[in-house]
Amino acid sequence: MADEAELEALRREVARLQKINRSLMARVERSLDQSSAFSLFESATSLENEVRQRTAALHVAMRELSATNLELRAATDAADAASRAKSEFIARISHELRTPMNGVLGMTELLLATELTTPQRRSVETVARSAQMLLRIIDDVLDFTKAEQGKMQLERRPFDLAAVLDETLGLLRDGAERRGLALACWIDPALPPCLLGDALRVRQIVTNLVGNALKFTPEGAVAVRASQQSRDGDRVTLKLEVQDTGIGIDAAGLDRIFHAFTQADGSTTRLYGGTGLGLAIVRQLAEMMDGDVAVASTPGSGSIFTVQLRLGWSEQAPVAAPPMATTAAMTLGLHVLVAEDNDINVEVLGGMLDHLGCSFERVADGRDAVAAAARRRYDAILMDWQMPLLDGLAATQAIREDEAAHERARTCVIAITANALPSDRERCLAAGMDAFLAKPFTLAGLRDALRGVSPSERNEPAVNTVIEHAALADLADIDPSGGMLARVLDAFTTEVPRAIAQLAGAIGADELREVASVAHRLRSSCGYVGARSMVVACERLEHAGKTGDASRLRELLAGLQREYALVHARLPTALAQVRPPPE
Repeated sequence: MADEAELEALRREVARLQKINRSLMARVERSLDQSSAFSLFESATSLENEVRQRTAALHVAMRELSATNLELRAATDAADAASRAKSEFIARISHELRTPMNGVLGMTELLLATELTTPQRRSVETVARSAQMLLRIIDDVLDFTKAEQGKMQLERRPFDLAAVLDETLGLLRDGAERRGLALACWIDPALPPCLLGDALRVRQIVTNLVGNALKFTPEGAVAVRASQQSRDGDRVTLKLEVQDTGIGIDAAGLDRIFHAFTQADGSTTRLYGGTGLGLAIVRQLAEMMDGDVAVASTPGSGSIFTVQLRLGWSEQAPVAAPPMATTAAMTLGLHVLVAEDNDINVEVLGGMLDHLGCSFERVADGRDAVAAAARRRYDAILMDWQMPLLDGLAATQAIREDEAAHERARTCVIAITANALPSDRERCLAAGMDAFLAKPFTLAGLRDALRGVSPSERNEPAVNTVIEHAALADLADIDPSGGMLARVLDAFTTEVPRAIAQLAGAIGADELREVASVAHRLRSSCGYVGARSMVVACERLEHAGKTGDASRLRELLAGLQREYALVHARLPTALAQVRPPPE
Protein backbone atom coordinates (compact mmCIF):
# COMPACT_ATOMS: atom_id res chain seq x y z
CA MET A 1 0.00 0.00 0.00
CA ALA A 2 2.86 2.39 0.86
CA ASP A 3 4.62 1.56 -2.43
CA GLU A 4 1.53 2.53 -4.44
CA ALA A 5 1.35 5.88 -2.59
CA GLU A 6 5.01 6.62 -3.42
CA LEU A 7 4.43 5.84 -7.10
CA GLU A 8 1.42 8.15 -7.17
CA ALA A 9 3.47 10.95 -5.56
CA LEU A 10 6.18 10.55 -8.22
CA ARG A 11 3.58 10.73 -10.98
CA ARG A 12 2.20 13.97 -9.55
CA GLU A 13 5.72 15.47 -9.39
CA VAL A 14 6.34 14.61 -13.06
CA ALA A 15 3.05 16.23 -14.05
CA ARG A 16 3.89 19.39 -12.08
CA LEU A 17 7.30 19.75 -13.72
CA GLN A 18 5.80 19.28 -17.17
CA LYS A 19 3.25 22.01 -16.42
CA ILE A 20 6.05 24.39 -15.34
CA ASN A 21 7.97 23.60 -18.52
CA ARG A 22 4.97 24.39 -20.72
CA SER A 23 4.42 27.68 -18.88
CA LEU A 24 8.05 28.75 -19.35
CA MET A 25 8.01 27.88 -23.04
CA ALA A 26 4.92 30.03 -23.50
CA ARG A 27 6.70 32.97 -21.90
CA VAL A 28 9.70 32.45 -24.20
CA GLU A 29 7.50 32.54 -27.29
CA ARG A 30 5.88 35.79 -26.15
CA SER A 31 9.32 37.38 -25.63
CA LEU A 32 10.86 36.44 -29.01
CA ASP A 33 10.26 39.97 -30.44
CA GLN A 34 12.34 41.58 -27.68
CA SER A 35 16.10 42.24 -27.82
CA SER A 36 16.76 39.65 -25.11
CA ALA A 37 14.93 36.91 -27.01
CA PHE A 38 17.97 34.77 -27.58
CA SER A 39 18.95 34.97 -23.91
CA LEU A 40 15.45 34.01 -22.80
CA PHE A 41 15.33 31.16 -25.32
CA GLU A 42 18.68 29.88 -24.12
CA SER A 43 17.52 29.97 -20.51
CA ALA A 44 14.30 28.19 -21.39
CA THR A 45 16.19 25.53 -23.32
CA SER A 46 18.51 24.98 -20.37
CA LEU A 47 15.55 24.69 -18.01
CA GLU A 48 13.82 22.26 -20.35
CA ASN A 49 16.92 20.06 -20.39
CA GLU A 50 17.05 20.14 -16.61
CA VAL A 51 13.37 19.17 -16.43
CA ARG A 52 13.97 16.30 -18.85
CA GLN A 53 16.87 15.06 -16.76
CA ARG A 54 14.78 15.25 -13.60
CA THR A 55 11.92 13.47 -15.31
CA ALA A 56 14.25 10.72 -16.53
CA ALA A 57 15.65 10.34 -13.02
CA LEU A 58 12.12 10.08 -11.65
CA HIS A 59 11.27 7.39 -14.19
CA VAL A 60 14.40 5.47 -13.17
CA ALA A 61 13.36 5.79 -9.52
CA MET A 62 9.89 4.54 -10.38
CA ARG A 63 11.32 1.50 -12.18
CA GLU A 64 13.63 0.75 -9.26
CA LEU A 65 10.72 1.09 -6.82
CA SER A 66 8.59 -1.26 -8.93
CA ALA A 67 11.45 -3.78 -9.02
CA THR A 68 11.83 -3.51 -5.25
CA ASN A 69 8.11 -4.00 -4.87
CA LEU A 70 8.27 -7.20 -6.93
CA GLU A 71 11.18 -8.45 -4.85
CA LEU A 72 9.22 -7.77 -1.65
CA ARG A 73 6.23 -9.66 -3.02
CA ALA A 74 8.45 -12.59 -3.98
CA ALA A 75 10.03 -12.60 -0.51
CA THR A 76 6.59 -12.49 1.13
CA ASP A 77 5.35 -15.37 -1.04
CA ALA A 78 8.47 -17.36 -0.18
CA ALA A 79 7.97 -16.71 3.54
CA ASP A 80 4.31 -17.77 3.32
CA ALA A 81 5.30 -20.92 1.43
CA ALA A 82 7.92 -21.72 4.06
CA SER A 83 5.38 -21.21 6.84
CA ARG A 84 2.88 -23.50 5.10
CA ALA A 85 5.57 -26.13 4.53
CA LYS A 86 6.52 -25.98 8.21
CA SER A 87 2.91 -26.36 9.32
CA GLU A 88 2.28 -29.22 6.89
CA PHE A 89 5.47 -30.96 8.03
CA ILE A 90 4.49 -30.66 11.70
CA ALA A 91 0.97 -31.90 10.95
CA ARG A 92 2.32 -34.89 8.99
CA ILE A 93 4.79 -35.81 11.73
CA SER A 94 2.03 -35.54 14.35
CA HIS A 95 -0.17 -37.76 12.17
CA GLU A 96 2.54 -40.38 11.76
CA LEU A 97 3.21 -40.44 15.51
CA ARG A 98 -0.43 -41.10 16.35
CA THR A 99 -0.42 -44.52 14.65
CA PRO A 100 2.33 -46.12 16.81
CA MET A 101 0.88 -44.33 19.84
CA ASN A 102 -2.34 -46.21 19.19
CA GLY A 103 -0.40 -49.43 19.62
CA VAL A 104 1.29 -48.33 22.84
CA LEU A 105 -1.85 -46.97 24.52
CA GLY A 106 -4.10 -49.74 23.26
CA MET A 107 -1.86 -52.54 24.41
CA THR A 108 -1.24 -51.00 27.85
CA GLU A 109 -4.99 -50.57 28.32
CA LEU A 110 -5.56 -54.23 27.43
CA LEU A 111 -2.69 -55.30 29.68
CA LEU A 112 -4.14 -53.35 32.62
CA ALA A 113 -7.41 -55.26 32.15
CA THR A 114 -5.60 -58.55 32.92
CA GLU A 115 -4.46 -60.07 36.20
CA LEU A 116 -1.13 -58.46 37.17
CA THR A 117 1.06 -58.49 40.24
CA THR A 118 1.43 -55.18 42.08
CA PRO A 119 4.92 -54.44 40.67
CA GLN A 120 3.75 -55.38 37.17
CA ARG A 121 0.69 -53.13 37.41
CA ARG A 122 2.82 -50.25 38.68
CA SER A 123 5.19 -50.65 35.72
CA VAL A 124 2.38 -50.82 33.16
CA GLU A 125 0.68 -47.78 34.70
CA THR A 126 3.97 -45.90 34.39
CA VAL A 127 4.12 -46.83 30.70
CA ALA A 128 0.52 -45.68 30.27
CA ARG A 129 1.14 -42.34 31.99
CA SER A 130 4.27 -41.76 29.92
CA ALA A 131 2.38 -42.55 26.72
CA GLN A 132 -0.41 -40.15 27.72
CA MET A 133 2.17 -37.42 28.31
CA LEU A 134 3.63 -38.05 24.86
CA LEU A 135 0.14 -37.97 23.34
CA ARG A 136 -0.53 -34.60 24.99
CA ILE A 137 2.64 -33.24 23.40
CA ILE A 138 1.55 -34.59 19.99
CA ASP A 139 -1.91 -33.06 20.45
CA ASP A 140 -0.38 -29.71 21.44
CA VAL A 141 1.73 -29.66 18.29
CA LEU A 142 -1.26 -30.63 16.15
CA ASP A 143 -3.53 -28.02 17.79
CA PHE A 144 -0.92 -25.30 17.30
CA THR A 145 -0.56 -26.26 13.64
CA LYS A 146 -4.34 -26.27 13.12
CA ALA A 147 -4.61 -22.79 14.65
CA GLU A 148 -1.75 -21.47 12.51
CA GLN A 149 -3.41 -22.82 9.35
CA GLY A 150 -6.83 -21.49 10.35
CA LYS A 151 -8.28 -25.01 10.45
CA MET A 152 -9.28 -25.02 14.11
CA GLN A 153 -13.04 -24.58 14.48
CA LEU A 154 -15.01 -23.84 17.65
CA GLU A 155 -18.31 -25.43 18.55
CA ARG A 156 -21.22 -23.55 20.12
CA ARG A 157 -23.07 -25.90 22.42
CA PRO A 158 -24.55 -25.58 25.91
CA PHE A 159 -22.32 -26.76 28.75
CA ASP A 160 -22.13 -26.61 32.54
CA LEU A 161 -18.94 -24.78 33.54
CA ALA A 162 -18.98 -26.30 37.05
CA ALA A 163 -19.07 -29.81 35.58
CA VAL A 164 -16.28 -29.00 33.11
CA LEU A 165 -14.04 -27.59 35.85
CA ASP A 166 -14.83 -30.45 38.24
CA GLU A 167 -13.99 -33.10 35.64
CA THR A 168 -10.86 -31.30 34.41
CA LEU A 169 -9.43 -30.68 37.88
CA GLY A 170 -10.37 -34.23 38.90
CA LEU A 171 -7.99 -35.56 36.25
CA LEU A 172 -5.20 -33.28 37.54
CA ARG A 173 -5.82 -33.71 41.27
CA ASP A 174 -4.01 -37.06 41.61
CA GLY A 175 -0.83 -35.58 40.15
CA ALA A 176 -1.10 -32.59 42.48
CA GLU A 177 -1.60 -34.78 45.55
CA ARG A 178 1.38 -36.98 44.64
CA ARG A 179 3.52 -33.83 44.78
CA GLY A 180 1.92 -32.62 48.02
CA LEU A 181 0.15 -29.67 46.34
CA ALA A 182 -3.35 -28.43 47.12
CA LEU A 183 -5.68 -27.82 44.15
CA ALA A 184 -8.66 -25.55 44.88
CA CYS A 185 -11.51 -24.15 42.77
CA TRP A 186 -14.09 -21.36 43.28
CA ILE A 187 -16.96 -20.51 40.91
CA ASP A 188 -18.84 -17.19 41.03
CA PRO A 189 -22.53 -17.91 41.81
CA ALA A 190 -23.46 -14.98 39.53
CA LEU A 191 -22.39 -16.96 36.47
CA PRO A 192 -25.27 -18.33 34.35
CA PRO A 193 -26.01 -22.04 34.92
CA CYS A 194 -25.47 -22.76 31.24
CA LEU A 195 -22.82 -21.31 28.94
CA LEU A 196 -22.80 -21.61 25.15
CA GLY A 197 -19.45 -22.33 23.55
CA ASP A 198 -16.81 -24.99 22.99
CA ALA A 199 -16.53 -26.88 26.27
CA LEU A 200 -13.63 -28.99 24.96
CA ARG A 201 -11.52 -25.91 24.25
CA VAL A 202 -12.42 -24.31 27.59
CA ARG A 203 -11.30 -27.55 29.21
CA GLN A 204 -8.06 -27.37 27.20
CA ILE A 205 -7.38 -23.82 28.40
CA VAL A 206 -7.88 -24.84 32.04
CA THR A 207 -5.80 -28.01 31.59
CA ASN A 208 -2.89 -26.12 30.05
CA LEU A 209 -2.92 -23.34 32.66
CA VAL A 210 -3.32 -25.62 35.68
CA GLY A 211 -0.85 -28.16 34.29
CA ASN A 212 1.66 -25.33 33.77
CA ALA A 213 1.07 -24.05 37.32
CA LEU A 214 1.53 -27.50 38.86
CA LYS A 215 4.73 -28.05 36.88
CA PHE A 216 6.35 -24.87 38.17
CA THR A 217 5.08 -25.06 41.77
CA PRO A 218 7.39 -27.12 44.01
CA GLU A 219 5.25 -26.55 47.12
CA GLY A 220 2.09 -24.78 48.19
CA ALA A 221 -1.13 -24.65 46.15
CA VAL A 222 -2.79 -23.88 42.85
CA ALA A 223 -6.17 -22.13 42.84
CA VAL A 224 -8.68 -21.76 40.01
CA ARG A 225 -11.29 -18.99 40.08
CA ALA A 226 -14.13 -18.55 37.57
CA SER A 227 -16.15 -15.35 37.65
CA GLN A 228 -18.41 -13.18 35.53
CA GLN A 229 -16.53 -10.16 34.23
CA SER A 230 -19.57 -8.65 32.45
CA ARG A 231 -22.86 -9.58 30.81
CA ASP A 232 -24.28 -7.86 27.75
CA GLY A 233 -27.47 -9.23 26.22
CA ASP A 234 -26.89 -12.84 25.22
CA ARG A 235 -23.12 -12.61 25.75
CA VAL A 236 -21.14 -13.04 28.95
CA THR A 237 -17.45 -12.45 29.58
CA LEU A 238 -16.04 -15.36 31.57
CA LYS A 239 -12.94 -14.60 33.62
CA LEU A 240 -10.72 -17.57 34.52
CA GLU A 241 -7.82 -17.07 36.93
CA VAL A 242 -5.17 -19.64 37.81
CA GLN A 243 -2.92 -18.66 40.68
CA ASP A 244 0.05 -20.61 41.98
CA THR A 245 2.72 -20.30 44.66
CA GLY A 246 5.48 -21.43 42.32
CA ILE A 247 8.84 -20.13 41.13
CA GLY A 248 7.39 -17.09 39.33
CA ILE A 249 8.57 -15.39 36.13
CA ASP A 250 10.93 -12.44 35.74
CA ALA A 251 10.17 -9.38 33.57
CA ALA A 252 12.18 -10.67 30.61
CA GLY A 253 10.35 -13.99 30.69
CA LEU A 254 6.92 -12.29 30.78
CA ASP A 255 7.62 -10.70 27.38
CA ARG A 256 7.93 -14.06 25.63
CA ILE A 257 5.90 -16.45 27.80
CA PHE A 258 3.07 -16.78 25.23
CA HIS A 259 5.38 -17.31 22.23
CA ALA A 260 5.37 -20.73 20.59
CA PHE A 261 8.14 -23.19 21.58
CA THR A 262 9.28 -20.73 24.27
CA GLN A 263 9.51 -20.92 28.04
CA ALA A 264 10.40 -18.18 30.49
CA ASP A 265 13.95 -19.52 30.83
CA GLY A 266 15.70 -21.82 28.39
CA SER A 267 16.81 -23.96 31.33
CA THR A 268 13.18 -24.71 32.27
CA THR A 269 12.86 -26.99 29.26
CA ARG A 270 15.51 -29.19 30.77
CA LEU A 271 14.40 -28.84 34.40
CA TYR A 272 10.65 -29.14 33.93
CA GLY A 273 10.08 -30.53 30.42
CA GLY A 274 7.47 -29.48 27.90
CA THR A 275 7.40 -28.03 24.39
CA GLY A 276 6.62 -24.41 25.23
CA LEU A 277 3.35 -24.70 23.27
CA GLY A 278 0.80 -24.89 26.10
CA LEU A 279 0.53 -21.16 26.78
CA ALA A 280 0.77 -20.28 23.07
CA ILE A 281 -2.28 -22.50 22.49
CA VAL A 282 -4.09 -20.84 25.41
CA ARG A 283 -3.54 -17.45 23.77
CA GLN A 284 -4.74 -18.71 20.38
CA LEU A 285 -7.89 -20.24 21.88
CA ALA A 286 -8.64 -17.12 23.93
CA GLU A 287 -8.35 -14.91 20.85
CA MET A 288 -10.63 -17.27 18.90
CA MET A 289 -13.24 -16.74 21.66
CA ASP A 290 -12.95 -12.93 21.36
CA GLY A 291 -10.90 -12.82 24.55
CA ASP A 292 -7.34 -12.44 25.76
CA VAL A 293 -4.86 -13.77 28.29
CA ALA A 294 -2.54 -11.94 30.67
CA VAL A 295 -0.07 -12.85 33.40
CA ALA A 296 1.22 -11.13 36.52
CA SER A 297 4.17 -12.68 38.32
CA THR A 298 6.95 -12.06 40.81
CA PRO A 299 10.01 -14.33 40.86
CA GLY A 300 9.86 -16.55 43.93
CA SER A 301 6.26 -15.60 44.79
CA GLY A 302 4.17 -17.31 42.12
CA SER A 303 2.07 -16.23 39.15
CA ILE A 304 -1.52 -15.36 38.24
CA PHE A 305 -2.73 -16.17 34.73
CA THR A 306 -5.99 -14.46 33.71
CA VAL A 307 -8.06 -15.47 30.70
CA GLN A 308 -11.18 -13.65 29.51
CA LEU A 309 -13.56 -15.42 27.11
CA ARG A 310 -16.67 -14.08 25.38
CA LEU A 311 -19.35 -16.79 25.43
CA GLY A 312 -23.08 -17.15 25.02
CA TRP A 313 -25.31 -18.05 27.96
CA SER A 314 -28.70 -19.43 28.90
CA GLU A 315 -30.73 -19.65 32.10
CA GLN A 316 -31.66 -23.24 31.30
CA ALA A 317 -29.23 -25.80 32.66
CA PRO A 318 -27.81 -28.26 30.07
CA VAL A 319 -29.24 -31.77 30.12
CA ALA A 320 -26.87 -34.17 31.82
CA ALA A 321 -25.71 -37.13 29.77
CA PRO A 322 -27.01 -40.53 30.95
CA PRO A 323 -24.49 -42.65 32.83
CA MET A 324 -22.39 -44.87 30.59
CA ALA A 325 -22.30 -48.62 31.00
CA THR A 326 -18.94 -49.93 32.11
CA THR A 327 -16.75 -51.50 29.47
CA ALA A 328 -16.33 -54.71 31.40
CA ALA A 329 -20.11 -55.20 31.69
CA MET A 330 -20.81 -54.75 27.99
CA THR A 331 -20.59 -57.67 25.56
CA LEU A 332 -21.54 -56.55 22.06
CA GLY A 333 -21.48 -59.89 20.24
CA LEU A 334 -20.80 -58.36 16.81
CA HIS A 335 -19.02 -59.78 13.78
CA VAL A 336 -16.70 -57.04 12.48
CA LEU A 337 -14.57 -56.58 9.37
CA VAL A 338 -11.28 -54.81 10.17
CA ALA A 339 -9.77 -53.05 7.13
CA GLU A 340 -6.31 -52.02 8.35
CA ASP A 341 -2.84 -52.44 6.84
CA ASN A 342 -0.86 -51.77 10.04
CA ASP A 343 -0.19 -55.01 11.94
CA ILE A 344 0.21 -53.25 15.30
CA ASN A 345 -3.18 -51.57 14.97
CA VAL A 346 -4.73 -54.92 14.01
CA GLU A 347 -3.31 -56.45 17.21
CA VAL A 348 -4.80 -53.60 19.26
CA LEU A 349 -8.17 -53.79 17.53
CA GLY A 350 -8.25 -57.57 17.83
CA GLY A 351 -7.58 -57.43 21.56
CA MET A 352 -10.21 -54.75 22.12
CA LEU A 353 -12.83 -56.52 20.01
CA ASP A 354 -12.17 -59.75 21.87
CA HIS A 355 -12.59 -57.86 25.17
CA LEU A 356 -15.95 -56.57 23.90
CA GLY A 357 -17.09 -60.04 22.89
CA CYS A 358 -16.80 -59.44 19.14
CA SER A 359 -15.40 -61.68 16.43
CA PHE A 360 -13.58 -60.18 13.47
CA GLU A 361 -11.95 -60.78 10.10
CA ARG A 362 -9.06 -58.72 8.76
CA VAL A 363 -8.21 -57.39 5.30
CA ALA A 364 -5.17 -55.23 4.53
CA ASP A 365 -6.33 -52.95 1.70
CA GLY A 366 -9.40 -51.19 0.35
CA ARG A 367 -10.03 -53.54 -2.58
CA ASP A 368 -10.16 -56.57 -0.30
CA ALA A 369 -12.52 -54.67 2.00
CA VAL A 370 -14.95 -54.04 -0.88
CA ALA A 371 -14.74 -57.70 -1.95
CA ALA A 372 -15.27 -58.98 1.60
CA ALA A 373 -18.30 -56.72 2.14
CA ALA A 374 -19.80 -58.04 -1.11
CA ARG A 375 -19.28 -61.70 -0.12
CA ARG A 376 -20.94 -61.63 3.29
CA ARG A 377 -22.82 -59.51 5.79
CA TYR A 378 -20.89 -57.87 8.64
CA ASP A 379 -22.39 -56.02 11.58
CA ALA A 380 -19.78 -53.27 11.20
CA ILE A 381 -16.66 -52.40 9.24
CA LEU A 382 -13.72 -50.65 10.93
CA MET A 383 -12.16 -48.85 7.97
CA ASP A 384 -8.69 -47.31 8.02
CA TRP A 385 -8.39 -44.20 5.85
CA GLN A 386 -4.90 -44.64 4.38
CA MET A 387 -4.47 -48.09 2.85
CA PRO A 388 -2.71 -49.43 -0.26
CA LEU A 389 -4.48 -50.01 -3.61
CA LEU A 390 -7.70 -48.28 -2.51
CA ASP A 391 -8.05 -45.88 0.42
CA GLY A 392 -10.81 -46.08 3.01
CA LEU A 393 -12.89 -43.25 1.52
CA ALA A 394 -12.96 -44.78 -1.97
CA ALA A 395 -13.59 -48.25 -0.52
CA THR A 396 -16.58 -46.98 1.46
CA GLN A 397 -18.05 -45.30 -1.62
CA ALA A 398 -17.65 -48.55 -3.56
CA ILE A 399 -19.36 -50.50 -0.76
CA ARG A 400 -22.30 -48.05 -0.72
CA GLU A 401 -22.69 -48.30 -4.50
CA ASP A 402 -22.60 -52.10 -4.35
CA GLU A 403 -25.21 -52.13 -1.55
CA ALA A 404 -27.51 -49.98 -3.67
CA ALA A 405 -26.99 -52.03 -6.81
CA HIS A 406 -27.82 -55.31 -5.04
CA GLU A 407 -30.38 -53.84 -2.60
CA ARG A 408 -28.47 -54.97 0.47
CA ALA A 409 -28.84 -53.47 3.92
CA ARG A 410 -26.50 -50.63 4.77
CA THR A 411 -23.53 -51.82 6.84
CA CYS A 412 -22.21 -49.53 9.54
CA VAL A 413 -18.75 -48.26 8.47
CA ILE A 414 -16.60 -46.59 11.12
CA ALA A 415 -13.55 -44.59 10.07
CA ILE A 416 -10.35 -45.31 12.01
CA THR A 417 -7.73 -42.74 11.19
CA ALA A 418 -4.93 -40.62 12.58
CA ASN A 419 -6.36 -37.63 10.66
CA ALA A 420 -8.00 -35.82 13.56
CA LEU A 421 -9.17 -32.52 12.02
CA PRO A 422 -12.91 -31.66 11.92
CA SER A 423 -12.63 -31.40 8.13
CA ASP A 424 -11.30 -34.99 8.07
CA ARG A 425 -14.39 -36.13 9.97
CA GLU A 426 -16.63 -34.40 7.44
CA ARG A 427 -14.78 -36.02 4.52
CA CYS A 428 -15.40 -39.44 6.05
CA LEU A 429 -19.10 -38.77 6.61
CA ALA A 430 -19.46 -37.31 3.12
CA ALA A 431 -17.93 -40.51 1.69
CA GLY A 432 -20.71 -42.54 3.32
CA MET A 433 -19.13 -43.56 6.62
CA ASP A 434 -21.33 -43.61 9.72
CA ALA A 435 -18.89 -42.72 12.51
CA PHE A 436 -15.35 -41.50 13.10
CA LEU A 437 -12.75 -42.81 15.55
CA ALA A 438 -9.44 -40.91 15.77
CA LYS A 439 -6.21 -42.72 16.64
CA PRO A 440 -5.12 -43.36 19.26
CA PHE A 441 -8.49 -44.53 20.57
CA THR A 442 -9.42 -46.20 23.83
CA LEU A 443 -11.43 -49.31 24.57
CA ALA A 444 -14.28 -47.09 25.77
CA GLY A 445 -14.12 -45.08 22.53
CA LEU A 446 -14.34 -48.22 20.40
CA ARG A 447 -17.20 -49.52 22.53
CA ASP A 448 -19.12 -46.25 22.16
CA ALA A 449 -18.67 -46.32 18.38
CA LEU A 450 -19.93 -49.91 18.14
CA ARG A 451 -22.63 -50.07 20.76
CA GLY A 452 -25.26 -48.50 18.50
CA VAL A 453 -24.84 -51.40 16.06
CA SER A 454 -27.28 -54.30 16.46
CA PRO A 455 -26.11 -57.85 15.76
CA SER A 456 -27.68 -59.07 12.52
CA GLU A 457 -29.04 -62.43 11.53
CA ARG A 458 -26.53 -63.74 9.02
CA ASN A 459 -29.14 -65.14 6.63
CA GLU A 460 -31.82 -62.47 6.95
CA PRO A 461 -33.14 -61.05 3.66
CA ALA A 462 -31.81 -57.71 2.54
CA VAL A 463 -33.89 -54.74 3.63
CA ASN A 464 -34.10 -51.28 2.14
CA THR A 465 -32.37 -48.75 4.40
CA VAL A 466 -31.82 -45.98 1.86
CA ILE A 467 -35.51 -45.02 1.79
CA GLU A 468 -37.83 -45.21 4.78
CA HIS A 469 -40.86 -47.14 3.53
CA ALA A 470 -43.03 -45.65 6.26
CA ALA A 471 -42.85 -42.20 4.68
CA LEU A 472 -43.95 -43.54 1.29
CA ALA A 473 -46.64 -45.66 2.93
CA ASP A 474 -48.06 -42.56 4.64
CA LEU A 475 -48.41 -40.84 1.26
CA ALA A 476 -50.07 -43.92 -0.20
CA ASP A 477 -52.53 -44.08 2.72
CA ILE A 478 -53.58 -40.45 2.20
CA ASP A 479 -54.57 -41.16 -1.40
CA PRO A 480 -55.22 -44.91 -1.96
CA SER A 481 -55.37 -44.34 -5.70
CA GLY A 482 -51.66 -43.60 -5.65
CA GLY A 483 -52.05 -40.23 -7.32
CA MET A 484 -50.51 -38.19 -4.50
CA LEU A 485 -47.57 -40.56 -4.17
CA ALA A 486 -46.90 -40.33 -7.91
CA ARG A 487 -47.10 -36.50 -7.87
CA VAL A 488 -44.77 -36.18 -4.86
CA LEU A 489 -42.18 -38.52 -6.35
CA ASP A 490 -42.41 -36.80 -9.73
CA ALA A 491 -41.82 -33.43 -8.04
CA PHE A 492 -38.96 -34.94 -6.02
CA THR A 493 -37.11 -36.38 -9.05
CA THR A 494 -37.58 -33.05 -10.86
CA GLU A 495 -36.55 -30.83 -7.97
CA VAL A 496 -33.42 -32.67 -6.83
CA PRO A 497 -31.37 -32.31 -10.07
CA ARG A 498 -32.41 -28.66 -10.29
CA ALA A 499 -31.47 -28.02 -6.65
CA ILE A 500 -28.11 -29.78 -7.11
CA ALA A 501 -27.40 -27.53 -10.12
CA GLN A 502 -28.35 -24.46 -8.03
CA LEU A 503 -26.05 -25.61 -5.24
CA ALA A 504 -23.17 -26.12 -7.68
CA GLY A 505 -23.69 -22.62 -9.08
CA ALA A 506 -23.91 -21.03 -5.63
CA ILE A 507 -20.75 -22.84 -4.50
CA GLY A 508 -18.92 -21.71 -7.63
CA ALA A 509 -19.98 -18.10 -6.98
CA ASP A 510 -19.10 -18.38 -3.26
CA GLU A 511 -22.70 -17.46 -2.31
CA LEU A 512 -22.86 -19.27 1.03
CA ARG A 513 -26.27 -17.91 2.03
CA GLU A 514 -27.77 -19.27 -1.17
CA VAL A 515 -26.17 -22.65 -0.45
CA ALA A 516 -27.78 -22.74 3.00
CA SER A 517 -31.16 -21.63 1.59
CA VAL A 518 -31.28 -24.20 -1.23
CA ALA A 519 -30.07 -27.02 1.06
CA HIS A 520 -32.75 -26.10 3.61
CA ARG A 521 -35.55 -26.28 1.01
CA LEU A 522 -34.26 -29.54 -0.44
CA ARG A 523 -34.01 -31.11 3.01
CA SER A 524 -37.77 -30.83 3.48
CA SER A 525 -38.48 -32.48 0.12
CA CYS A 526 -36.14 -35.36 0.96
CA GLY A 527 -37.91 -35.87 4.27
CA TYR A 528 -41.31 -36.23 2.57
CA VAL A 529 -40.15 -39.28 0.59
CA GLY A 530 -38.15 -40.80 3.47
CA ALA A 531 -34.70 -40.21 1.95
CA ARG A 532 -32.99 -39.93 5.33
CA SER A 533 -29.42 -40.11 4.03
CA MET A 534 -30.18 -37.14 1.75
CA VAL A 535 -31.70 -35.24 4.67
CA VAL A 536 -28.42 -35.65 6.57
CA ALA A 537 -26.41 -34.57 3.50
CA CYS A 538 -28.61 -31.45 3.13
CA GLU A 539 -28.19 -30.63 6.83
CA ARG A 540 -24.40 -30.73 6.46
CA LEU A 541 -24.53 -28.43 3.42
CA GLU A 542 -26.88 -26.05 5.19
CA HIS A 543 -24.65 -25.93 8.27
CA ALA A 544 -21.52 -25.32 6.19
CA GLY A 545 -23.28 -22.51 4.32
CA LYS A 546 -24.48 -20.84 7.52
CA THR A 547 -21.12 -21.08 9.28
CA GLY A 548 -19.13 -19.90 6.25
CA ASP A 549 -17.15 -23.13 5.94
CA ALA A 550 -16.60 -22.94 2.16
CA SER A 551 -13.68 -25.38 2.10
CA ARG A 552 -15.93 -28.48 2.39
CA LEU A 553 -18.86 -27.47 0.20
CA ARG A 554 -17.81 -29.24 -3.00
CA GLU A 555 -17.10 -32.43 -1.11
CA LEU A 556 -20.45 -32.26 0.70
CA LEU A 557 -22.25 -31.63 -2.59
CA ALA A 558 -20.57 -34.72 -4.06
CA GLY A 559 -21.84 -36.69 -1.06
CA LEU A 560 -25.38 -35.43 -1.69
CA GLN A 561 -25.14 -36.48 -5.33
CA ARG A 562 -24.03 -39.98 -4.35
CA GLU A 563 -26.91 -40.32 -1.89
CA TYR A 564 -29.39 -39.17 -4.55
CA ALA A 565 -28.03 -41.79 -6.96
CA LEU A 566 -28.68 -44.46 -4.31
CA VAL A 567 -32.21 -43.17 -3.62
CA HIS A 568 -33.05 -42.93 -7.32
CA ALA A 569 -31.86 -46.51 -7.86
CA ARG A 570 -34.00 -47.79 -4.96
CA LEU A 571 -37.23 -45.93 -5.79
CA PRO A 572 -38.72 -48.58 -8.14
CA THR A 573 -38.30 -51.32 -5.51
CA ALA A 574 -39.63 -49.11 -2.74
CA LEU A 575 -42.68 -48.14 -4.79
CA ALA A 576 -43.45 -51.76 -5.60
CA GLN A 577 -43.60 -52.50 -1.88
CA VAL A 578 -45.92 -49.64 -0.88
CA ARG A 579 -48.28 -49.26 -3.89
CA PRO A 580 -51.58 -51.10 -3.63
CA PRO A 581 -51.81 -54.16 -5.89
CA PRO A 582 -53.84 -53.66 -9.07
CA GLU A 583 -57.44 -54.89 -8.91
